Amino acid sequence: MKKNVVALIVFILLTGTLQINNVKAVADVTNPTLESIQVDKTEATVGDTVKVSVKATDDVGISRVRLYYKTPITNKSVYVSMNYNPTTGMYEGSIPIQSNSESGTYKVNYVTIYDSSENQISVWDWDGPDNKLSGGEFTVTGTTEADITKPTLESIQVDKSKATINDTVKVSVKATDDVGISRVRLYYKTPITNKSVYVSMNYNPTRGMYEGSIPIQSNSESGTYKVSYVTIYDTSENQISVWDWDDPDNKLSGGEFTVTGTTVSPNYKNMRTFTVRIANGRIS
Repeated sequence: MKKNVVALIVFILLTGTLQINNVKAVADVTNPTLESIQVDKTEATVGDTVKVSVKATDDVGISRVRLYYKTPITNKSVYVSMNYNPTTGMYEGSIPIQSNSESGTYKVNYVTIYDSSENQISVWDWDGPDNKLSGGEFTVTGTTEADITKPTLESIQVDKSKATINDTVKVSVKATDDVGISRVRLYYKTPITNKSVYVSMNYNPTRGMYEGSIPIQSNSESGTYKVSYVTIYDTSENQISVWDWDDPDNKLSGGEFTVTGTTVSPNYKNMRTFTVRIANGRIS
């Protein structure tokens, strides 16, 4: 009898273990859903704060929301930090209206919603079939100090037009703005492979220019290096980009320089690879 009871208990334990082991986890593959976006006021002026709320649902749970607006004049992107409010069950953020805020209608650029399994959905202003983003619109009036003027590229220059191994080419960018320049991003294009080369630029207060350097090494490509594009930002995040294919005043040409004497020459560009087979002492 005792043996039968022990055997029954063992059977039950084994059966239970097998049942537990056969349970499979179900992957969460469902994207969250944007229900609505709303603001607490549709008109605002200096000193006001616009509260924006995002309602989203998911079969498991929402982890975070990223929200971006677009300014009405310069179309700059404005990030709005969103935090969950357990009382309203919504993600909420605030946009302070200051004297230098742009006047006009602010519209949601896009919103991205993540669930707790990192599934996500993004709704953009150009791809909102249900027009849910329109609930986040508001209009600002009475501001007069907004900086909407883009900076200007005056010139690009190098300290030498010819360089070889161990030389360093210093490149200088002169830019102006009605308020002030904050940073410059400069990219060159290599002469053979057309790779993009980023040049770190720092402001030189003595010369009033942004300067960077390009070291020429033995493995640098030979040929003429040309500026691919330059982007200039002012202190209000207005920006201008000048590209090599859209430079009507030919200002980028001032940054050109030619490298010679390096091991990577233009001849490499036209080389072809082929297979050589040797059989019985003969090349075939």
